[in-house]
Amino acid sequence: MKQPKITGVAVEYEGRIYSLLKPFRHHHVIRQIAGIYGPHVEGFVTSDEHFLTRTEAMQLAKDNGQLKRSEGEQHYQGPELYSEDLW
Repeated sequence: MKQPKITGVAVEYEGRIYSLLKPFRHHHVIRQIAGIYGPHVEGFVTSDEHFLTRTEAMQLAKDNGQLKRSEGEQHYQGPELYSEDLW
């Protein structure tokens, strides 16, 4: 079975998923929503239309070879995925 690919950035807010395809960033989605007042979850959408948190998306990006993260202590090396790690 072919693994899905990460296709865009997404924000879950008030029970809805808002997303934009690459090369957009999370701030573009937040601007699109135009008024986040309260908790939200930043993540990614996949080619099979699933929402993944930043941590879940990191594992998928590693597993399917999409990760393009720069290495070294001057670059973030934590467990969460950022769009800069992909495109």
